[in-house]
Amino acid sequence: MDQGKGVHRIDTRASDVYIVVNGSSSLLVDAGRKGGSEKILKMMERNGSDPSDIKVIFLPHTHIDHTGSLKTLKKETGADVIVH
Repeated sequence: MDQGKGVHRIDTRASDVYIVVNGSSSLLVDAGRKGGSEKILKMMERNGSDPSDIKVIFLPHTHIDHTGSLKTLKKETGADVIVH
């Protein structure tokens, strides 16, 4: 779901994940719950983003419903991780 130009929301039920697209250098806000990485990666693909476009994964906090897919997403994207 588009939230504005270049901002896409992915509902993972436990938390909302956002992809902020800026050309080929994008930001992923939140990593969602465990097992949510497939849905996140598919949504990226639908929006024309490649996993390697994600340069940073930002975690607003470290509750399990926001970090569960972090390991897989980091592996798939190669992104740096920033934690509040």
